[in-house]
Amino acid sequence: IAKDDLAVYGEKDVVEALSMGAVELLLLSETLDNEKIEHLSHLAKETGADVIVVSNDTPEGEQLASLSGVAAILRYKLK
Repeated sequence: IAKDDLAVYGEKDVVEALSMGAVELLLLSETLDNEKIEHLSHLAKETGADVIVVSNDTPEGEQLASLSGVAAILRYKLK
C-alpha cells in the first residue's frame, strides 16, 4: 500500500494523520459500521481530504478490510 511512506493504515495512525491535516485520500472499507464511517468521513472532510468507501467485493476491498478497514494516502510524509 505505501509508496515512499505516503500511506498509513489502521484507525489509530489514520486518525493521527487526519488530525495533522496530512491525509489526501481516506479509504474506508464498507465492512466498517456506519457510525465509524461517518465519524472518520467527518474528520476527513474537516481537513479537505477526499473519502472513498471501498466495496468488499473486490480484491482491493478485501485487502483493505484485512488491514483494519481504514487506510489513507498522505499529502506528505509523517515524521
